[in-house]
Amino acid sequence: MKEELTGDFSGDEVTASLSYMADSTSNWNDFEKSTVTSHIDGIKIQTGTNKPYYLSYKTWNSGKSSYYPPVKSTVDDYAGSAGKPVQRLNIQAFKNDGTKLSSGVIVMYRAYVNGEWLPWVSNADPEWMRNVRNKYSLGGTLDTGGSFAGIAGEDISGVEIRIFEDDSLNAGTDDFSGDELNLSLSYMADSNNNWTGFSENVTASHIDGIHYDEGIKVNAISKAVRVSTSAIYRLLKKKQKTGTIEPSYENSGRQSEVTPEKLAKMEALIAENSDITLAEIKEAMQLSIQKSEISNILRNKLGFRYKKRWYMPASETGQM
Repeated sequence: MKEELTGDFSGDEVTASLSYMADSTSNWNDFEKSTVTSHIDGIKIQTGTNKPYYLSYKTWNSGKSSYYPPVKSTVDDYAGSAGKPVQRLNIQAFKNDGTKLSSGVIVMYRAYVNGEWLPWVSNADPEWMRNVRNKYSLGGTLDTGGSFAGIAGEDISGVEIRIFEDDSLNAGTDDFSGDELNLSLSYMADSNNNWTGFSENVTASHIDGIHYDEGIKVNAISKAVRVSTSAIYRLLKKKQKTGTIEPSYENSGRQSEVTPEKLAKMEALIAENSDITLAEIKEAMQLSIQKSEISNILRNKLGFRYKKRWYMPASETGQM
């Protein structure tokens, strides 16, 4: 099994003022970290104005064709609209100067839909998501490529929001004390026999590889080749585990539980009973995957769309 890369988080969880609104703008309910209710029309997240960062969050509500405008966590405002349940929630983190953060401040959040918690999504890079989940024993799975919590077209009935601050907004770094190093750097293009030395920085038509002396600090390499420290950490860990930083083209993903034969059976079940629910499909086929994954398979592989309690081909949904 492929070992997942993790970041080097060295901070702690922090609290924010969290509340949700249902039905009316006068009906706000505070919660700590998570809440489950019948429906959520609005979300309010507030962080201290004395912090070097803020959160930007937005919702996509029932009946809308796009997100409402994003809201800053440092202002007294909320995302959403009374009477329109939230279906998607997106949260990002920014330095006060507007720089987007994918480490340093890690917001882990997820939605409760159709009776189950969906995978965690985050503003952070995957390695930091994994590190925080492991360190704080967060239950559930990760959607490292997800941009929002929720399922398109389905109302959210619960949320969990966890905020973690690293010791530095530039995760993995500390206050600098020392001198600039003279690095022994070279880059490769087209062939392993074509290495060219350079000092501090280089511009070329393309770069296929980077070589550096052992012991050189990651921050110095980052500055020299103008790539993020997290990208360099990923390459270092890959070299340590595999002995190379060459890309791997093997399909290392897990095999899907839903085989082509099961896809055909699933399609037959829906053809026999268009009122069948996700839970009934899961039980009938003895699947261990979450209902949200079944929904994605129906939409993306079989072309069905869920309307109230029945399924139909996507080409027919506009006729209802």
